[in-house]
Amino acid sequence: RLIPDVHTDCALWMGAIHGQGAATIWVWERTYNKESDFEGSILHRPENVIAVGRAGLDLMRLAPEVNKLQQTKTPIAILYSTTAQIWSQRAHTAMCKAHEALTFAGYPIRFISELQICEGKLSKYKVVVLPSVRHIPDNVVSALQKFAANGGKLWIIGDEEFGKDEHGQPRAKVSLPANSIARFSEDTAQSDLRDQFMAEMKRLDIAPSVQIKTTDNKDPWAVEYRSVKSGNQTLVSAVNYWGTPKKVKITISGKSPKQMTDLRTGKHYTSNTITLQPLQSVLLKM
Repeated sequence: RLIPDVHTDCALWMGAIHGQGAATIWVWERTYNKESDFEGSILHRPENVIAVGRAGLDLMRLAPEVNKLQQTKTPIAILYSTTAQIWSQRAHTAMCKAHEALTFAGYPIRFISELQICEGKLSKYKVVVLPSVRHIPDNVVSALQKFAANGGKLWIIGDEEFGKDEHGQPRAKVSLPANSIARFSEDTAQSDLRDQFMAEMKRLDIAPSVQIKTTDNKDPWAVEYRSVKSGNQTLVSAVNYWGTPKKVKITISGKSPKQMTDLRTGKHYTSNTITLQPLQSVLLKM
């Protein structure tokens, strides 16, 4: 079956943007033996071979810029609770939903584990998303209480948070500052949850400085982007995961950039508007 070359490029390029340091293609040879696992491999698809080469060369050429984007900070982390997921499929479902919603909100995704919380690494964040966390150890609850008491925000998906410990034993209701909590329904669709997250980000004044909007000033669904300052310039990684082109406009702190260039293709833009083709990954310098 046809695998578009842009799919190969997107998988490799976005893997790197998400922090991947190296990748291996499963097999790099061809065979015409229909019974072989290697039949139909990538060497039978020259356009995909070209995409691998182009992505690899772009990643070597633009490694400093990609590394800066890999290291982009975010004020939000999602709690990865092994305890909650062992006890409930709802926890895993809610976590995946939170991940998808935040993917299209302008920041990179960061997870924080129960162990990292106990090691004091909550201080790196302003918000922690708690996806249907009904079962959780006492020491993690204590750390989250302290985080909230010091001004941290807890975005709680679902109900009965912290209701039981890791052994399934009931826990007395946990006291949290009312102004530290924002609640979201488990039944909310991913796109609606993203909109609710972004409204909270705006209310807390932690929305990303770079904004990508549709031409009618809405937040586009399925466009992933992140940005980082680089001297007096701004780097923006963007990709359109939707099946049709999306025309978007980009602003920095509400203003249009003076110049905008796609470092991958060398294309210059005379305005802040760009049409992202399906699975097109761009690296913009503004």
